[in-house]
Amino acid sequence: MRYSYGLTDAGKELVPILMALTAWGDRWATPPAGQPIRFTHTTCGKVTTPTVCCSECGDPLRMDDVEPSPGPGGRTAPGTALIATVLGVEPKL
Repeated sequence: MRYSYGLTDAGKELVPILMALTAWGDRWATPPAGQPIRFTHTTCGKVTTPTVCCSECGDPLRMDDVEPSPGPGGRTAPGTALIATVLGVEPKL
């Protein structure tokens, strides 16, 4: 008997993240023979490098261009204080 797997909606939303991680790996650890995988944007037909962009203006997001702030669901718990400290956000106590 054969089984097949279809991605859930959550899995489909994860694909762009995996593509961005692949682009990061290509930038910092490309094998001597070149990229192990290429992504072609089927809408325009061009080979593309996945990037993380602002949902409002479309500009690529870089660490120095983003200012994190506590969200409404933020809380202090094991591990979250460290993340907040690295990002420069004061955790709620």
